[in-house]
Amino acid sequence: MGLPAIYAKYLAYVGLRKLYGLFQGVIWTVNGTYLTKWRSRRQGNETWSAQLLDVIGRYKLDLVLEPSGPQNFITTHAGFVSPSYVLQDNVSLYYVTATEAVFVETREGLDVSHSDLGAFIRVAQFENARRIIVMPIEAFHQLAEQIGDPEGKVVFVTNTSRCGSTLLSQIYEETDRCLSLSEPDAMNAIATYRDTMPQEKLDRIIRNSVRLQCKPIRGRDIAAYILKPTAPTIDAVPMFLRIFPESKQLFMYREGIKVAQSLVRTSTQMPMLALTFVLTKIHPKLAELSVEAMGLPAKDFKVKIPSPLAFSVFVWAVCCNKYLNLRRDGYTIDAVKYEDLVKHKLEATKAIFRYTGIPEEWAAKAVKALDRDSQRHSPLSMKNIGSLPNLELTKEDKVITDAICDRMSLARVPDKCDLDGTVTKVKQLVE
Repeated sequence: MGLPAIYAKYLAYVGLRKLYGLFQGVIWTVNGTYLTKWRSRRQGNETWSAQLLDVIGRYKLDLVLEPSGPQNFITTHAGFVSPSYVLQDNVSLYYVTATEAVFVETREGLDVSHSDLGAFIRVAQFENARRIIVMPIEAFHQLAEQIGDPEGKVVFVTNTSRCGSTLLSQIYEETDRCLSLSEPDAMNAIATYRDTMPQEKLDRIIRNSVRLQCKPIRGRDIAAYILKPTAPTIDAVPMFLRIFPESKQLFMYREGIKVAQSLVRTSTQMPMLALTFVLTKIHPKLAELSVEAMGLPAKDFKVKIPSPLAFSVFVWAVCCNKYLNLRRDGYTIDAVKYEDLVKHKLEATKAIFRYTGIPEEWAAKAVKALDRDSQRHSPLSMKNIGSLPNLELTKEDKVITDAICDRMSLARVPDKCDLDGTVTKVKQLVE
């Protein structure tokens, strides 16, 4: 299906959902649901301030990139419950806004964080949601403060995208003692409210999002929680360290040309990325707006980006440069390089575990994750994109990417790039 047809289908869904919402609004006004919701929310966390909604329909334009939220579903009112309802093991945090928190309920016994269900938790939540629970943000905060900080270690894995960070989260998962949360959408509140919300308020949202994502699970002794946000969240490392000073920070990267080629291939499965590539060809300003929407500083680098491949190199370079700037500014963060990990599986995994405070003896079991396609239950699986050809840099691309890499203090692609602070470097492993 071509892009025009995909977006036409999406617009049809948006229109249908709006019409349904208007009809539902009339019904809720007549039967008193709105009034009950208003009254209950005025009472705060001690009453039935969370609304329970049954999912009767769902649609996403882009399973991987489209933001999560109640707009992904068509629902019917099922009742009001206490916010503590979301502490059940089969309920997980889906998204957070400035005014409310949205949770997803699946069937009992289903772990939406596990890679056997999907490479990204937000996709597994969307596909398996039976109900959603919406609560006011103050009730969310009160509940999270009752739970407190996670009892296990907290590890944040920022990344360049398409660099093996999903694989890394599954290496931790393979130990059976770590809970890996691959790209939870609640963390994207950082980009949504950056520069529009007081920092103290945003800190509270992120702290309590982590608390509820890392809530206790019945029958499990979790030694560490691995949170892998989306690539632009590299900017949030100072926030993570401020809120959770004992947390560990890892940055995952890969050779720039490989990241760029992979991003271009994945656009065949991600309509929103494909549209971004179309826009970059139309006008530089549209490319700039697209990069800014990703949370990256396009305005700081005035250059026409001629192709999807060059655009993807730019994204890689910005993320790597941000990592280097964090280290320069004194933040404690080290890096993992994909090529090192797959070449020296056991030694590299031990080095990663050692840095993040995980017992090294768990590495022998953990490396089994390297034998599987980390995206096997994703639109981005090797089955879907593995056979697609890699684009090569044109002469025009090379001129632009050389300028980008020079500006970002990086080795020019496709030359080898080893970032300072890489814990998986071969020399370090041998020593």
